[in-house]
Amino acid sequence: MTKLPETLQKLHTFFLENDDLRIFAMSGSRLNRKISDDKFKDWDVIFFTENIEKYKQDKQFLEKFGETLLITEPDGVGHFYELTYPEMDGYTYLVQYKSGLRIDFQFMKCARLEKYFAEDSLAKIILDKDGNAPSRIPDDKAYWIKPPAPEELNYSIKEFYWQFLNTLKANLRGEFLLAQFYLNLTRKECIRLMTWSIADKRGFAHNYGKENTALFQFLEKSDAALLEKSFNSASNEKINQSLKILAKLEKKQIDEHSHRLFFSDLDFSGYENIPNDYLISKDEKTLAEYFKISDGK
Repeated sequence: MTKLPETLQKLHTFFLENDDLRIFAMSGSRLNRKISDDKFKDWDVIFFTENIEKYKQDKQFLEKFGETLLITEPDGVGHFYELTYPEMDGYTYLVQYKSGLRIDFQFMKCARLEKYFAEDSLAKIILDKDGNAPSRIPDDKAYWIKPPAPEELNYSIKEFYWQFLNTLKANLRGEFLLAQFYLNLTRKECIRLMTWSIADKRGFAHNYGKENTALFQFLEKSDAALLEKSFNSASNEKINQSLKILAKLEKKQIDEHSHRLFFSDLDFSGYENIPNDYLISKDEKTLAEYFKISDGK
């Protein structure tokens, strides 16, 4: 018999020692064969029980797995969820141990089992005391991106330019932190469009990673370098430079894929002139000239 990893053995023991825990499941990167192993992989575990309060009120059980470095409770007091969903049927602990081990514990009502497995294709039953849980082979299908509908494309491109203008306004006002906030939102939409474009060529039946982090593996080197450079925004001037880079990348995606991604019924011609037109309206002629796109540069 193959010897279980120490952490998994401890999780088995914890599950078996608590009779109210009926099903022990796992999810996350440890079950995804497409992700290479490394020392940063967490343990994402889910325990199904009718006694959520037992674990919510007393978290001493967490010490069974080692000395804790940091514990956060996303469903706890003071968190957004506590105010919005006061009667949740689950509770979560995110635990970093001093040993380097990290375990994300979720406790859920048994009634959530079917819904949870419908939502997370990577979830896998480890132990089942009642023998009622469905048998399944985990995969990452739940994390594949979907081809965008026309309205999603329309929203994303308009949102790019809307947040672009917000960034300009905040930067002109000298509101550095706000400008950075809006710049991140602008970049997020550009990355979304770039990921859709890559997926349109390579296939949507892939997991492009958390926050599309795998995008860099498939971008042209020049585009990857530009996108990386857009994160250099440590001054008002550099924020403008980042915006100009993002405008160039966004326009390239629109121009190159106007015949793809269901663009046929959408017309985004002239959108690249929005920053220039906005700045002219605010009598910022020098900056408007900087953002003017007439030769594709």
